[in-house]
Amino acid sequence: MTSPKSIVCLILAALFAGFVGGCEQSPQKHPNVLILFTDDQRFDTVHALGNDEIQTPSLDKLVAEGVSFTQAHIMGGYNGAVCAPSRARLLTGRHAFGIVRSGSYFRPDDVLMPEWFAQHGYQTFATGKWHHSRAAFAGAFSAGDNIFFGGMHWPQDGGHAHPLLNHFDPDGEYPEDRKFAAEKFSSEMYADAAIDFLARQKADDAPFFAYVSFTSPHDPRMAPEKFSQRYDPEQITLPANFMAEHPFDNGDLRLRDEQLLPWPRTPEAIRKEIAAYYAMITEVDAQIGRILEALEASGQKDNTIIVMAGDNGLAVGQHGLLGKQNLYNHSVRVPLIFAGPGLPKNTRRNQFAYLYDIFPTVSDLAGLPNPGTTQGLSLRSVIADQNAALRENAFFLYQNFQRGVQTRDGWKMIKYLIDDVETTQLFDLNNDPFETSNLAENPNFAAKRAEVQTVLAGEMRRLGDELDVTAPRWGKPEPRKLTAPHQAVGAAVELAAQPHSRYAASGAKALVDGELGQLKFRQGGWLGFEQDDLDVVIDLGEVKTIQKVAVSFLQNIPAWIFGPKQVTIEISADGQNYEPILAQSELASDAELEVQEFEIAQLDKQARFIRVRAENVGVCPDWHPGAGSKAWLFVDEVRVD
Repeated sequence: MTSPKSIVCLILAALFAGFVGGCEQSPQKHPNVLILFTDDQRFDTVHALGNDEIQTPSLDKLVAEGVSFTQAHIMGGYNGAVCAPSRARLLTGRHAFGIVRSGSYFRPDDVLMPEWFAQHGYQTFATGKWHHSRAAFAGAFSAGDNIFFGGMHWPQDGGHAHPLLNHFDPDGEYPEDRKFAAEKFSSEMYADAAIDFLARQKADDAPFFAYVSFTSPHDPRMAPEKFSQRYDPEQITLPANFMAEHPFDNGDLRLRDEQLLPWPRTPEAIRKEIAAYYAMITEVDAQIGRILEALEASGQKDNTIIVMAGDNGLAVGQHGLLGKQNLYNHSVRVPLIFAGPGLPKNTRRNQFAYLYDIFPTVSDLAGLPNPGTTQGLSLRSVIADQNAALRENAFFLYQNFQRGVQTRDGWKMIKYLIDDVETTQLFDLNNDPFETSNLAENPNFAAKRAEVQTVLAGEMRRLGDELDVTAPRWGKPEPRKLTAPHQAVGAAVELAAQPHSRYAASGAKALVDGELGQLKFRQGGWLGFEQDDLDVVIDLGEVKTIQKVAVSFLQNIPAWIFGPKQVTIEISADGQNYEPILAQSELASDAELEVQEFEIAQLDKQARFIRVRAENVGVCPDWHPGAGSKAWLFVDEVRVD
């Protein structure tokens, strides 16, 4: 008699055609894995999934051949370059509180998805964007070509038309002088590399794990003419949630992404931007089609799991926004498609899924054991059964001032804490899918607001969030520690350049108010300079004996705040002739969050004026997810003893 376990194994084997491990089957080659990952492509930009204005024939075909998750999300990010942590979660299978918040985003003990497959006999290949360290890339892939280390193709570096790329370096060093300017559009370069790799595969080779990471449709949106001419801006439908400006300060209304168009947004400008966005997606769709054709021509398609996803969404005019630094659906929902022999075809799943579920899912489908380091869920049961349970809620974050949740019954809450002003949004997505009608202050929905906030707070606790949205100021702030009394408290202060209006504290006098800025910089105390240097003169009012001068700077790498490149401290008795007493280069520190102290003691000098100059690093370094963007310099208390 056939045992129940054997019957289950036979059913699963038939459903997944050998992709699912755990049952006794005849030995066979593990399936190949092909990851197709786009940049800034939101969930509603696939024709077959409901957008009649966009042309995506290759993705339409993939939708027909596989399973599409219509509620796939990212979790968000701790800085404006949301794609970097999003990609790190895909590669590690870990959620927002499980990854490092800066640098390469990987922990020393992380096992990346390609590494895991390599450990199980796979050859690993990559092309395209790698928004992490070169060392991590070298440890993950045994082959590759046309590799881009960075966040975006800046126009001054050739844009998409002539991106600066790298050939595979077996030594893993990738020196700057070996970069080359591509002669083809970025997506075509990546497709060429993938096609060349696939053409070399033979049926009796080891299985492959191929990671094709596009930089489209990320700006600069400059699709080749044959794609851009397909979209007439005048024929583009304006989004139902179009706004000229966002209705309130969400904490990041003036970052780079939001400066791509002037304010207020106009319908004409937004239609033009959407047309350019769609053209970029149609171009990358064409390159995906070339790769899929090459896969079929290689004879490997019948044994390949294909995963297509986007790293995050994009506003492009919705809610008065352009970028992805928010928690609305247009920015946190992404396409996610699984296809392969034995998988259901042309089906939809509406369970909540995240990008960090891809690692455990693909490992499961390929018959590999669970790596044990992932925090995502395998979607295998949901792929097999549209009624299978998965998650009750989806949680989102952006920096430490936006938190959100969506419930299974279709309610969405987003909470903001900006400069001590709390704003709450509550949307009924069943009747308001474009998130335009905020019900948070409607007394008829007070009970629902309390219910959803309880869900949000519970998700934050479960995931290990350091904040608590049920508490004032989202948690107990660190006390504003008073320094010991010093001679500069209350002194006159003259700044050569004013701090940014968002981080001006109580003005120049904050530098001599006898209080220290807090580690949570938004709770006050710091003067913030965006790309500008600090140059300040403290006037003690009379000549005094000085023993020590000290000044504090904040480093918060996830928030693009860096310690100074150099600090110079000078003293003077007359305000004209200054004597340097300290000239110190940047501290050798890559700490994610710390207060850096610069001081000189045992002076025994006579002085009335103290001048402090600090050089901003200028732009975020190459390894940072915001590489090339303006860096911040945060300074507080100048202490004179």
